[in-house]
Amino acid sequence: MPWQHLIACHIQDGFDVGNLAGLDEEQQALGVPHGWSNLIPHILPDPDNPIPVVLVFVNVDDGPPVIINGERCLELGRSIANICENTDKRIAIIGSGGMSHDPKGPRSGWVDEPLDNWFMKQIIDGTPENMKAMFRFRSENFVGGTGELRCWITVAGTIDQLKKGQKGTKVDYIAARKVTSGVGWAFWDLPPNRIGSD
Repeated sequence: MPWQHLIACHIQDGFDVGNLAGLDEEQQALGVPHGWSNLIPHILPDPDNPIPVVLVFVNVDDGPPVIINGERCLELGRSIANICENTDKRIAIIGSGGMSHDPKGPRSGWVDEPLDNWFMKQIIDGTPENMKAMFRFRSENFVGGTGELRCWITVAGTIDQLKKGQKGTKVDYIAARKVTSGVGWAFWDLPPNRIGSD
């Protein structure tokens, strides 16, 4: 599936999509974002047998020009699901990002355990619609790295579109204050013969 098709589908679904065709010298020196580089050894273990990957970057920052709320993240996830349903290829969708954290801000070292646990419960219960209200209003608890939960919400929207109410599995959650972040792992298991069915 060519990248042009992916962009066209997202535009058709009402998303303002850009395409990153390459990195200039300054960007190359910085490297790719840690949300991707930290995953590479785990999902691309054999450089001689690479797996095709499409990176979708979600604006997780709370500053201008755009503040993406939870409802919009769910809609993006649904758009991704609609694209995935039109292929017979096996697809893994990964949302990478921390939970509550503000490493360089005024709450550095503080972890919002109630927020993180509530969020994990929505994944476990298969209730991503409850995430719609997140980031719809300004909150000091949502700024900083906590905005990375938008990546999780996008994947939750994808799964919910493929199988409504699909419950997730929590692997673990750690309030890792010394690394200044709530850290969680969860997954959804959709058997190929059940995708898209009720």
